[in-house]
Amino acid sequence: MKPLPKLLLNHEKIRTNKRENYEPPSSLSQFVLSNFTNIYLKGELTETMKMGIITLNYKNKGDKKDLKQWRPISLLCFDYKLITKTLAKRLSKVINKLVDIKQTGAGEEKNIFDNIISISDIFDHMNLNDIKGFLINFDQEKAFDKIKHEFLIKVLKKMNPPVEFVRWIKILYKDIKSKIQVNGQLTEEILITRSVRQGCPLSMNLYALAIETLASSIRRNKNIKGINIPNLKDPIKLFQHADDCTTITTDIKDYYLFMNEFEKFGKASGAKINKNKTEILNICNAPEEDACLKLLTKESVKTLGIWFGKSSQSQSWLPIIHSIGNTVKKMGKKKAKF
Repeated sequence: MKPLPKLLLNHEKIRTNKRENYEPPSSLSQFVLSNFTNIYLKGELTETMKMGIITLNYKNKGDKKDLKQWRPISLLCFDYKLITKTLAKRLSKVINKLVDIKQTGAGEEKNIFDNIISISDIFDHMNLNDIKGFLINFDQEKAFDKIKHEFLIKVLKKMNPPVEFVRWIKILYKDIKSKIQVNGQLTEEILITRSVRQGCPLSMNLYALAIETLASSIRRNKNIKGINIPNLKDPIKLFQHADDCTTITTDIKDYYLFMNEFEKFGKASGAKINKNKTEILNICNAPEEDACLKLLTKESVKTLGIWFGKSSQSQSWLPIIHSIGNTVKKMGKKKAKF
């Protein structure tokens, strides 16, 4: 195991003093089970389990001076993550029944490449058959950080999981706090009333459940056309990987219908769509009537890490080739040892 950073050791001190008449458990598992049972019955985490240390992680894109290019990661104590990892494993076994197959960010046996290959095949199908349309990437502003806790609990209850599971989620988000690490120092604690903590093993699955309400509403909206695929009964309207939302459509009016859906979702959940970062790729020179949308239209767009459009192959492969070249150069400078 890697040694914990000094900052974390100071945050989570281990008590070594023994109390009178204290009988240690016969095994660590019994101690952990007893501790977690007490938390469940009490309905509240311990103070150290409530506390998280927020540190910023650069997204490797954009200006480093822009705070929007930094992702807040919560450093959480081990016993908290032990609970959430257990709950995440249990939820992952049934989450495929709760979220659509096109949400590849959560669930066992799902992979981001499922959506990448589907989008690529549809894109090629449209180009080969001269089907005019649009690929649209929607950007959500700080998606994980804006979900309201009360909204999350309401969604969970509607999905009818065991009451014990819902109780655990309520416990995990009751009166939680964080301190922010700034230049190696910690700020005063702040109360966290929204967000799923990035750094928590359970957060991805919980966010997928929350945003499934948006996806379900989009699929039920009969006015959204999406794209019709041969041998498929229903049109495909949405691809998701966690908070990344992409649609391929033959009608640009779908853009406005999607925005209406995002607005309704935002009012309920606290989420916010970033209209300025939404990107549109025109496929086969589809007619663009709205001058405002032309400002969002790009020659190529990056979807789930893969470029589509003009010069997409060079944009996808050149960084990889450059990285391999740098690695080979570094290896060439080293002397071989036998």
